[in-house]
Amino acid sequence: MSIQSLNEALKKDVVSAHGEKKAREILAVLAFQCFGDNYPENYDEKPWELRAMLEAKMVAGEITVDFNGHCRKKRIKVKFPKEYVWEFRRDHGHLESLKDNLFSCFMKMTTKEQVAAFQYVLDNPGKKWVEMNGLLDGSDQGCHECGKKVRYKFNGRTIKAMDACPHPTGQPPISFDIKVPSGVMVFGNYFKGVEIDINAAFHAGEFGYTEHLSELKHYASKGVAQVYCGNSCPSIHKEKDQFWIGNSALDEDYDKVVDSMPGKEVCSVCTDLWAWSMTDLRRALELEGTVAGRDLVRVTPGTYRVTQKFYSKGGYGPPGKADIFATMERVGKRMLKTKVTDAEFDKVVKKGTL
Repeated sequence: MSIQSLNEALKKDVVSAHGEKKAREILAVLAFQCFGDNYPENYDEKPWELRAMLEAKMVAGEITVDFNGHCRKKRIKVKFPKEYVWEFRRDHGHLESLKDNLFSCFMKMTTKEQVAAFQYVLDNPGKKWVEMNGLLDGSDQGCHECGKKVRYKFNGRTIKAMDACPHPTGQPPISFDIKVPSGVMVFGNYFKGVEIDINAAFHAGEFGYTEHLSELKHYASKGVAQVYCGNSCPSIHKEKDQFWIGNSALDEDYDKVVDSMPGKEVCSVCTDLWAWSMTDLRRALELEGTVAGRDLVRVTPGTYRVTQKFYSKGGYGPPGKADIFATMERVGKRMLKTKVTDAEFDKVVKKGTL
């Protein structure tokens, strides 16, 4: 079957779902993703028949998906609406990605052995497992708990992740310490002058526990808390020597607070880089020379333990409940000898430097 006739076979359904202009874009992208520059001139129709068989089973609710703990999902029964076939979304979670990639899975079945294996499991459910070629094997379908790319197998009844997730109930909270000897915390989105952890920073929000831990420890070793929180623009709440970083829950009209974070709000952070940062006043001056325009919060001088909870709680919380992404509390002895004086603090507020 030629690419030309293949496109004609697809065109009717795609056009009805997306319009002619969008249909051309979708077909072009799919053709490139599936074949690159190697378009097969005599393409076998059998994979299309197998895809139709699997689709019918899914629409009928006869297929189970076992995520094996990845993305905090277990074994679930799924019933996909028929129109999912032409929904090429990648921003609606792991299950949506699974549906989106079924198409390319069958398009990549280019050998008779692959076709025969899939035909067998569809005709004989539960008797044999076959790996789903290319299915959910891209970086954009990695598990957000362990960071691994997820490969799946199929036995005619169940689509199952081949490897179990090491964090099926979520990542444990991550804690680290930041010294604040001046008694003044400086908050912001980031601080210039800190050598970044390139690998972890580039993949912030995509990789799992190991990479995230690497990033947090890297910045902490530089005296800076640089903590991922999504595009949330969190508030900083304080009570004595304890802090909560997150957002109070608002009603549907965003007018009233329905669940407030503990403590009193002392500042907030615009998260252009999807993180909030904090460091000691003197460290901030070393890095940037000035703290003009920064939020300054006076605290008891000492060491503060930061506990990152964003990942352990699964990202954003349920509607109607305050989201607490991280906490801070003072640990150990006070450092009164290094505390800035009231006069020094007033100078910093006015001039941005000591």
